[in-house]
Amino acid sequence: MKKILISVSILAFVGVVVAQTTGAFFTDADTVTGNTFTAGTLNVTLTGNDSTNNTRFDLGNISGMAPGDTTGTAAIDIKNGGSIPLAWFGYFTATSHGADMTQVIYIKSAKMEFLDPSSNEWLPADQFITDGVGSGLYPTEYNLMASSSPYGVVTLAAWNADNAMGVGPGVQVGALNPNFKYRFSFQLGMVDQAGNTYQGKSMDLSYTVKATQVNSSAITALGNGDGRIADNLGNVGPGSYWVDWFNTQLSSQ
Repeated sequence: MKKILISVSILAFVGVVVAQTTGAFFTDADTVTGNTFTAGTLNVTLTGNDSTNNTRFDLGNISGMAPGDTTGTAAIDIKNGGSIPLAWFGYFTATSHGADMTQVIYIKSAKMEFLDPSSNEWLPADQFITDGVGSGLYPTEYNLMASSSPYGVVTLAAWNADNAMGVGPGVQVGALNPNFKYRFSFQLGMVDQAGNTYQGKSMDLSYTVKATQVNSSAITALGNGDGRIADNLGNVGPGSYWVDWFNTQLSSQ
């Protein structure tokens, strides 16, 4: 009989434990909300000064040019229309029909200026070529271009052959913060000494801009994909020189 009573007591104790562990409990929960990741946009736009088609730059009447003639002044606006800073690279492409017109067409004047979006005003311009030779704060390289031409001026041929900015032959370079704009204005001319070889010849002229992130790998990739842009841009220093240079430009805007 004692053994039976003990067994019953043990069963009763187990039943109590089970009843306690299957009961309801107070609970609570909370969540710290996550961040939404949104990719920035990289967008560079070019606007020319042709009033009928702003995808073109306008030099005025350039048909029937003779030695000594000059064109009007063209303007190209390079704008960062995206949401992240960008590095840009720009260059002329000239296609001559017949004699190489780049040998006798020269850059008579050239200047650059920035638009400050906060004031919508153009900052003071840097006139870096005047009357076919270097001017402004840094005339040396442009004077070297002029001296490489038989005519003593910065011909398009001399411009396209020279690596003035160290990023590729004939390539300009800059950096823009979002909504900032860079204006490149220039006037061309035909040298006085252009001979009869150039009579009736013509040349198509365009200006291309490519942009990428201010990042050494991105810059290297852009250079690797474009023969005009040096393919070691992202690796100089290694990569620190050009990224630092671009960031300095951005911090000054």
